[in-house]
Amino acid sequence: MGTILNVEDINVYYGSIHAIKGISFHVDEGEVVTLIGANGAGKSTTLNTVAGLLRSKTGKIEFLGEDISNTPAHKLVEKSLALCPEGRRIFLNMTVKENLEMGAYTLDKGTDIAGEIEKIYDLFPRLKERYKQVAGTLSGGEQQMLAMGRALVSQPKLIMLDEPSMGLAPILIEQIFDIIKTLHSQGVTILLVEQNAQAALSVADRGYVMETGTISLTGTGAELLASPEVKKAYLGS
Repeated sequence: MGTILNVEDINVYYGSIHAIKGISFHVDEGEVVTLIGANGAGKSTTLNTVAGLLRSKTGKIEFLGEDISNTPAHKLVEKSLALCPEGRRIFLNMTVKENLEMGAYTLDKGTDIAGEIEKIYDLFPRLKERYKQVAGTLSGGEQQMLAMGRALVSQPKLIMLDEPSMGLAPILIEQIFDIIKTLHSQGVTILLVEQNAQAALSVADRGYVMETGTISLTGTGAELLASPEVKKAYLGS
């Protein structure tokens, strides 16, 4: 199992604010790795830096063995790195099917796009029922499924999920995490940022706890779930 993503000593600033302070972590092929932490810990900033939307002042980010520290975001999608952003960012005026087709635009000319979209419908039957519906009229949970589906259509080697459970009812959160488990069982490599530490660590092979731009703890999902510090700070016990 090779390393898909290797992040070394990145420092990210918003103006004079030092948001990410020299963090390093890695994701191996087929793993679910989660970054957990309080609001403002730097989790989304980390994903956006890996995705090429922000730049680190130091260190390097390697994806599939290639240094991508200065690669533009749109080129990273072509290299099979997909970000499912916080807030979903789907095309609200387009149908479900059109949104999924937008996810396929980087695929090779000969790809059976209809077949790829069918795979998404198998994973998210609700989207198949709604395929003609305008995305802006979907429920929050359906929009989250569509955002994940759109990212998955691009056949990513690594999919990064930023707060997939945000704003969803508990039953929908359960569905989203069941889908993450299914993707994991299919060998999809996932980097997950999530406020719901309990749910995230339950599906993760490994996790990193972030506090104010640094990594304060790391371990397997099970180790972090059992950790007294994590229980006290994030699991409400």
